[in-house]
Amino acid sequence: MIKLSKLTLFLLILINSTLSGIFFATVNWSGLLDGVISIREIQLPILFFLLSIYFVFPYVKIIKSDKKTKLGEKKE
Repeated sequence: MIKLSKLTLFLLILINSTLSGIFFATVNWSGLLDGVISIREIQLPILFFLLSIYFVFPYVKIIKSDKKTKLGEKKE
């Protein structure tokens, strides 16, 4: 698996969540709820949303490990 830095993960989360928000705003919700428009219209926003969630987990893992190492250095 690729090891990404904390900054890279944060930027990926930020970009994916921004794109998800932009694409969710362009969805024709009334047509989607009526069943006129297929589910293909919201596939891209869902993809960006899931990618942002996917990158949150390694980011939190890195933040936790950084916090543990800093706490360990303060106790010594």
